Amino acid sequence: MDFYIFLFLNLASAAIPVPRNNNAQAISTLYEFPKGAWVENIAVRSNGQLLITRTDVPELYLVDPLHPSASLVHQFTSATGLLGIAEVAHDIFAVIAGKIDLATSSAVPGSFVIWKVDMRSAKAAVSKIAEVPEALFLNGMTLFNAKTSTVLIADSKKGVIWRLDV
Repeated sequence: MDFYIFLFLNLASAAIPVPRNNNAQAISTLYEFPKGAWVENIAVRSNGQLLITRTDVPELYLVDPLHPSASLVHQFTSATGLLGIAEVAHDIFAVIAGKIDLATSSAVPGSFVIWKVDMRSAKAAVSKIAEVPEALFLNGMTLFNAKTSTVLIADSKKGVIWRLDV
């Protein structure tokens, strides 16, 4: 009798579906930046193109998923790296730039600036929104209120959330 119970349990357990992880099949490289590049954040445009911030250099890139290539949108000369990015209006983005040292995972306090990148024309128009002299290490950013173009910005070093009306 024990043998039949054992056989029944084995057959029953074989019939129970086991979830499989198919992620390995679904993940593929869309675009590969040069070795050593520190890709930080991604914003998706309404046309499906991606805006990519890099922290190792103060450069904003455009990647087209349909034709995997990257093109430089803008280089922010007053910074050493970019961090967060958020769309604040249709095809208008806010970008965090600052003086960042990746080797020490630190930043120059008071060096952070929020920039506006307007992608509505063939050439991006870039303008300064605000300096944040009190900031120690701005990081992530998200749109909080679309009607007022208000963004929230995390300051990882200071442990605060900043609110900015763009």
